[in-house]
Amino acid sequence: MEKISSKPTATPRADSSTQCPVQEHQPLVNRRHEEHGWKLYDDTLKKDGGRLGPESEWESHQLLPPCVDNHYPFLDLTRIICVWCVCVDHGNSSFGHFNIMFTQDWVLQYLYLVCGVCYGMSERDLLSYETRLLAYFVLGVFVNMVAWTFTGQDWWNNMFDVIFHLWFVAGLMLNCAILAPLKTYLKKCRQQAAAAAISKAMFSDLQEPSYRSCLLQVLVVIGGGIVGIMIIFTVVLDPVRELIAPFVGAIGARGRGASFWGIPHDTKGARTFLNHTCNYLMLTCTNIYLLIVGPRIQCDMTFSTWLLIMNTYGHRCLFYRAADERPFHGLDIMMISLACYYLGLFGRRTIGNYIVRYWFCVLLLFSLLWEPGTMTRYDESPPAELTVRIRVNLLEGLFVTVWLVAGERLVQSEIFTEDKLQFMNYWALIVFLVHKAVHIAIVPPFNWVVLLAIVPACHYYCTSWDPPKPKFSKSIGMQTPRSMA
Repeated sequence: MEKISSKPTATPRADSSTQCPVQEHQPLVNRRHEEHGWKLYDDTLKKDGGRLGPESEWESHQLLPPCVDNHYPFLDLTRIICVWCVCVDHGNSSFGHFNIMFTQDWVLQYLYLVCGVCYGMSERDLLSYETRLLAYFVLGVFVNMVAWTFTGQDWWNNMFDVIFHLWFVAGLMLNCAILAPLKTYLKKCRQQAAAAAISKAMFSDLQEPSYRSCLLQVLVVIGGGIVGIMIIFTVVLDPVRELIAPFVGAIGARGRGASFWGIPHDTKGARTFLNHTCNYLMLTCTNIYLLIVGPRIQCDMTFSTWLLIMNTYGHRCLFYRAADERPFHGLDIMMISLACYYLGLFGRRTIGNYIVRYWFCVLLLFSLLWEPGTMTRYDESPPAELTVRIRVNLLEGLFVTVWLVAGERLVQSEIFTEDKLQFMNYWALIVFLVHKAVHIAIVPPFNWVVLLAIVPACHYYCTSWDPPKPKFSKSIGMQTPRSMA
């Protein structure tokens, strides 16, 4: 065992909640990373220039290693590109029908991933978070109402269509409220994992846990829990579905938008709708169970994120999910990204190296999974055929995995540091809020001219008014770049 300094500030102490040595003094990390459990460095661990090594094993599994300015360009650029793709699709749906650039498989999914990561990074309390999102929701709906009124359309009886893409923000509000307790729990898990990584580096003679016993425990606890959840949703809740079916059927009378989201108009359709909903909830509850139990019973909690990914997309491949499942899918994806941010992803650095090295093989695999000539919005009309469903969901799962393991290495920070394109974050926010209204009120091609004209306006604002430097990657989804400062 390596000799350890005897400085008073570097003496490890035992924490009663973790039973692992933690550090009294943390001089190399800022307050945010301390609170989130990042790099519990101490003078006793200064090796190779003040680190646990070139990169510790624990660090190599993490999604966002600490940096000086807490700015992660790949989060910003992902958000900007996705917003532009959404804008294009809402202005000309043929791009989506032909799945140009595989946009069906990653645009909305990446937005949810970014939102989940940024929610994990945020220091705001839930009320403040929800209030800001509510402000954006109200503003966006108001702009859409103005466009509907300007064009003489009946917005009152088509409220689902008026809200349109702002349902995404409403879904974020609900998802954040649901994930708030999990966020606190995962934060504590990462703090304990950081302390365990420190103790492992300091005390090399610590006995490693038995992976055979861990595997047996995982199979019994996780397998039993999954079976129990399936019994609840398939058997126990059946009388409840019959009871509330008439009330659900009455909700679908509020315009064409309800049908678009798969909400039924009668009791018979409501029963089918509720059966599907229980199927979606079964997956979400299983993910929550894995997220709570997994870090406690596994020898390495970074495996928990892989369990979530495999459970989510394995379930989607095997069981049919209708168009009304999209809100649940957004919650599942946010849960995956939140887990990856706090718990890490086992082998992330190694897998990412191969993804970046053989990127052309990855693109070839994507092309082989998508059937040539297909003109279908599988996100709006999910495939019922098993083989097609497996291809579609496997393609999406691979896109999600690629972003999680190599997202930061697919983007160059010089886009912001040298090309000075920070103003595009403002543009993405504005365009997300107003693009549907512009498409409604202005005929092509002038609608595209208006949306592109916002770019120089944002650039002028950022260069002339010299606003405070934003902390872009701390915003959630569609928040203002400096909103989380």
